[in-house]
Parts: sequence; C-alpha cells; structure tokens
Amino acid sequence: MIEGYKDPAPAARAASWALYAYMALSVVSALLRVAAPDQSEDAASIGDLVAIPALLALIACFILVGRWIYRANANAHRLSADMTISPGWAVGWFFVPFANLVMPYQAMKEAWRESQEAAGQFDEVESPLLPWWWGLWIGSNVVANLSLMMGGRAPDALEAAPWADLVAGFLNIGAGLVLIQVMKRLSRAQDLAVRANAFL
Repeated sequence: MIEGYKDPAPAARAASWALYAYMALSVVSALLRVAAPDQSEDAASIGDLVAIPALLALIACFILVGRWIYRANANAHRLSADMTISPGWAVGWFFVPFANLVMPYQAMKEAWRESQEAAGQFDEVESPLLPWWWGLWIGSNVVANLSLMMGGRAPDALEAAPWADLVAGFLNIGAGLVLIQVMKRLSRAQDLAVRANAFL
C-alpha cells in the first residue's frame, strides 16, 4: 500500500448522491418557473419549497465534490512525481475569478493523466470525458448568468429567464452525469494503480 493513499471511492459515492439530488431539484425548480411564469403566490411558494432543498444540495455538492477532488489529487501526487498542482489548489482554483475558467480543468486533467498512467491504462489518458464535463460545466454557468441578466427570479424578469434557467438545469444534468463518470473512472484507476504497486 502506498503511504498516505486514501481510497477515493467512498468520497466519489457521497459526491455522486449529492449531485443526483441537486440535478433533480434544480430541474424541478426550473420546470416550475416555466410552468408558472406569472409567479403567482401559490407558484412562488411551491418554488420556494424546492429552492431551499436545491440550495442545500448545491452546498453539499460543493463540499463533497471538493473533498473528492482534493483526495483524488492528493492520491495522484502519491502515484506520480509529475504532478504540479497541489490538492489545495485543485479545489481552490474554483474560487479564483477568471482562473476558475481554466485551472480546475488543468488540475483534474493532470490527476486523471497521472492516475491512468500509474494504472497502466494508457488508452484512457486522452479520454473525452474531461472536455465534455468542463464544456457542459462552463456552458451551464454561462446560461445561468444570462438568466440572471434577464432578471433571474424577479417578478419583472424577461419571459426568456425561466427558459434560460431550464436550459442551464439540463446542462447541469449533463455536467453532473459526466462528472460522476469521471469520479468513478479516476477512483478505479487509482485503486488499480495502488493494487499494482502492492505487487512490486
């Protein structure tokens, strides 16, 4: 066993459940807004009931996905001396304006590459999963910001705002589903690398 290595699979499972919950709640919230654009009192109260659990699920996603990213990056450092982005910055770059458009992807790509190579899975090094995840993530954020510029959830918001929210919700689902696959495959690669190392 590699010293300091921690199995990332339990963190990946917890993050996956948080992502499933957030994806479902965010789309339900967006569908309610599209179905009741007039924001009547009843529609608003139903929307609020969904918005609170959606916010809690989003916070859980930040914490649990961040924990998995930290752990996967820390493991990748133990598997390879070629890692350049620290576990702390693998998570921290998400919160740095402008850098958050590129650096979290670079950190994940680096951890993915080194983990797949350590596992001997060289055909997985250039997987299309990471670009898909990042493209969908950026797309969902762009559309969500467009919705805010249209007035967001305000009573005087443009008619297109709820539809933009719905599109952002579906892009979030795509990003979430791809991220779940990334977490599963990267966790499995690290497990394989550690098992292979035990026989050396």
